[in-house]
Amino acid sequence: MLRRLERREISLGQYLDYCAEQAVSHLKGHVDSERLQLIQSMIRDQMTTDPVIVRYIEQATGLNPEVHKAS
Repeated sequence: MLRRLERREISLGQYLDYCAEQAVSHLKGHVDSERLQLIQSMIRDQMTTDPVIVRYIEQATGLNPEVHKAS
């Protein structure tokens, strides 16, 4: 997926959505869908607000995730 981002086939927002989805994928079937969505949303939000995570994403992608906050 990172390669697709590098080739500009997807946006950084789409990449972050994918990463958040992957982060909770192991919970599917173990927690209800509402809770799973809440956890995924919280992770996605942290990707654009936590300074340490923002810096890590900038280093990995060369892009600033703060401008790609989930709506």
